[in-house]
Amino acid sequence: MAAGRGRLRPGGTAIAAALAVVLIGSALAWLISSYDGTQRHKTELAAADAATGTLARRALALGQVVGAPSEALALIRFSEIPAVLSVDAKRSGPPTLIRGQLPPGLDAARITATARTAMEVARDTGEAQAAPLTGGLVPLAVAVLPSTSAPSGTAARRAQVTSWRIALLSPEGVLAGLPATSPRAVGFRVDGTPIGDVSGPRAGTVLVAGQPWTLFMARPGAPISRGALGTLAVSLLGAAACLLADVRVQRALSRERTASAALERETRTVAELGPLLQSSLDLAEVMPAVALRLADEFALSRFSVQLVGEQGHLVDVFALGGSTRNTGNEVDVTPGNVDELPAGVTGCLPLLRAGRTIGRLSFVGHRALGQPQLAALSAASDLIAVATYNVELYEREQASVRRLRELDQLKDAFLSTISHELRTPLTAISGFIRLLRDRWDQLREEQRKEFLDRVHGNTLSLGLLVDDLLDFARLERQALNAPPTPMSLDQQVEKSLAQLAPVLGAREVVSELQPVRALANAGALERVLANLLTNAAKFSPADSRIVVSVRCNRDHAALEVADQGSGIAAEDRERVFARFYRGESDAARGTRGAGIGLSVVRELVHQMGGTVMALPNTPQGTRMVVQLPLEDAASPVVPSVNGAHAHAERSTT
Repeated sequence: MAAGRGRLRPGGTAIAAALAVVLIGSALAWLISSYDGTQRHKTELAAADAATGTLARRALALGQVVGAPSEALALIRFSEIPAVLSVDAKRSGPPTLIRGQLPPGLDAARITATARTAMEVARDTGEAQAAPLTGGLVPLAVAVLPSTSAPSGTAARRAQVTSWRIALLSPEGVLAGLPATSPRAVGFRVDGTPIGDVSGPRAGTVLVAGQPWTLFMARPGAPISRGALGTLAVSLLGAAACLLADVRVQRALSRERTASAALERETRTVAELGPLLQSSLDLAEVMPAVALRLADEFALSRFSVQLVGEQGHLVDVFALGGSTRNTGNEVDVTPGNVDELPAGVTGCLPLLRAGRTIGRLSFVGHRALGQPQLAALSAASDLIAVATYNVELYEREQASVRRLRELDQLKDAFLSTISHELRTPLTAISGFIRLLRDRWDQLREEQRKEFLDRVHGNTLSLGLLVDDLLDFARLERQALNAPPTPMSLDQQVEKSLAQLAPVLGAREVVSELQPVRALANAGALERVLANLLTNAAKFSPADSRIVVSVRCNRDHAALEVADQGSGIAAEDRERVFARFYRGESDAARGTRGAGIGLSVVRELVHQMGGTVMALPNTPQGTRMVVQLPLEDAASPVVPSVNGAHAHAERSTT
């Protein structure tokens, strides 16, 4: 047997042997007599009589049931009468569908208009009357009369009719309900329209509700005697035996060729995709070529690659022919799961690397994909998984390198800033002390006091900077701890203001303190207030005042430090809490500072269960607002400003 276009064909030797067997059997069958023709003709006549008799009885029964009470309609099969309409005799309203559904393309008005003559005849005769064929169905009209008395004549019937019922009779459904004779009824001719097969012999004509239906039987085949049939069967079996032996051999050879071709295709695909995927670490550059290669090779209509995102959900990274979203109808075609993927069905393969699933390969074929094709696609998915994992490792390495460079730049900037911040107060302290030492006798008393006050102020500034550095070191070690305890917030703020007076010098500080008890830490509160006050002093004019207020809101205590400086730009209010961030404004560039104070403020406030935010002041300046939980608060404060959540960030020094 030879293979051609994917089908097995018999070989020359097998065909010759089979033909010899068939010819001998045919010759023997030709010699055997056929069945008795007369008996066959009687059988056909009996089948025709049975079919026409059943049709006449069924038509009469259907007409009676349609005119019976509504409960009797349940006895009718939907295949014979799919719908029944009720038409009021006074025509006061549209026809009503009382059973079933109207077929598409037909409406009640059209059916009623077609059956109008049949309705009048049914009213006058008292019998069911068929209307012309409409949409493949025959409207069967029956007049409905009151059940109290029988009408005496046509005039009485016309007067007593209350409604009509129009049953849509399906010739095809009636045909299906006829008995299974041999040969059987296969068609009608109704109103000159053929229904079913009308090419066979005519069995007879039956009046169905006054409408002639001509019944046709199936055309009998040429009879073959049992002896001839047996002889032909034996000869065909012999021929089939000859062919079967050859088919088995050729089928085994075909399977071997198919397996070999599939292995060659898989090997070639893997060999071509490997170097292509390794040619670049940019998936956007190589994935289109890979997708087109696979789509051409396996007749794929859609192809997509999805990777697991940060939230654990699949994220599309490439799609050809539309994304294959996860609908729950995908078939896992991992080798061993399925033998074949039907055309138009989405198949998926997991992308596995380092013992974990990193994504998914999804595809839809124009044609069915067998095991060889699925095995090749599985090998391709392994290569894509390796390439994707390599890209992921490369991106992680690049991100680490960028992070290290940023940290190195921050370190250099931090060391430079801290060196300057330490040297500035030390230089001032050293200069004033040298001046006092060398000119003590020449200086007046008030000058000596002024110089000593400046030394003291610079010493306090240096102390605050050292405290910031220590707090920042604890923050880096995650060792910063400020557990809150109940306290009188207004009294603690007043005490801290008194201690910070030398740092502020001659700056006017106005306090507006309302009595309120809150959860806070005394040391942390002093550090927070010191940083906020020094910031306000540095970023506002020397002749302006700073307002420190404490008040009790509905669900939290608020500590506010307001200045009249240039303010903070809206886009910077979310960034000023970042470590080492000092901003790009002229005020920030013109003042000293390491950019760590407000990051420490935020951490300390969070340690106390509160929040801090930067808001614009009126008419200008900045309001730094710290919200702390009240003494009896059961949960941390959720900051809210004008109905919106906010977080404040500002440069510290």
